[in-house]
Amino acid sequence: MNISLESWQPWSPVGDRFLTQDLKGVLRVWDTQSGRLLHTLASRLERSFEPEPEKARVDVDDLAHLFNESQDQALWSPRGDLIAASSQASNTVDVWHVDTGELLYTVAGGFEDQRVLLGGWTSSGDRFATRGMGGVKIFDAAGGALVSTLATPEVYVYRVLWSADGSRILTMDVTDGSARLWDTETGQQLFFITNLGSSIGLGWSVSENWLAVGDNDGVVHLWDLNRRIEVMKLYGSTPRILHIAFSPDEERILVIGDNRVVN
Repeated sequence: MNISLESWQPWSPVGDRFLTQDLKGVLRVWDTQSGRLLHTLASRLERSFEPEPEKARVDVDDLAHLFNESQDQALWSPRGDLIAASSQASNTVDVWHVDTGELLYTVAGGFEDQRVLLGGWTSSGDRFATRGMGGVKIFDAAGGALVSTLATPEVYVYRVLWSADGSRILTMDVTDGSARLWDTETGQQLFFITNLGSSIGLGWSVSENWLAVGDNDGVVHLWDLNRRIEVMKLYGSTPRILHIAFSPDEERILVIGDNRVVN
């Protein structure tokens, strides 16, 4: 199976440490150069069980994300000082300090079906998001305080994409085939795009003035975010769009579909 880096990040931002998760859901942080175990990140739920002996090296049981469809997630903060990890056993997100291995705080899911997933960090690492059925929640990374809630009742948020400065968020909702742009401070929905089928392709231009959204028929809808209007439709040979990326000069768009065709 393929593991998305939006949900699982084995390497720290600078590559000096890497992360594994065993089949019981226990996370471990390792030193890249020596292979030495630095910390075992066991949640409060896992700490209620009898502890296992510390491991001196990585073994096959530590590589759960290579062998099973685990729904747990782990994401490094951009500065590499924190790790946010979601647990489907407890429906919570734990945030750890990487240097000490200390569990700093735990935030509850609080979504309509209780399942909680990660929605990524801001580029500065000062906030992170969780997502699920019914919307997105944004938390302050320093203490875990809830900053705002982006509510989408009875709609499952499949993907979250932060703006560079963290002031806006794009969400893709596969339940109703829509995308939304939000103000992260106020929780206000800025605009709404619908009739996208089950496509998950989203792309934000470097300047963040343009948004490309792929629908289930392989059409890319180009939106002007300043005027909040659709300005163009792009037709290619790709059916269901999985990934969209703007070129640095914003003159071209790379589109990848589930038929392995690149447009």
